Amino acid sequence: TGSVSYGRVPSGSVVISGTLPKDDGKYSLYAAIIVKRVDAQTRAKTSLNDLLRD
Repeated sequence: TGSVSYGRVPSGSVVISGTLPKDDGKYSLYAAIIVKRVDAQTRAKTSLNDLLRD
């Protein structure tokens, strides 16, 4: 959505690491970027990881 919020990451979120530029543009800060909510396709892709980790 392009919005920035602070606090807790909602459960069921697909999150990647990223950076957000500060207002002055001189440096960036690490951030958790919420890409989307988990859906059936995401669960299918991660189920292989679950099998390999057992």
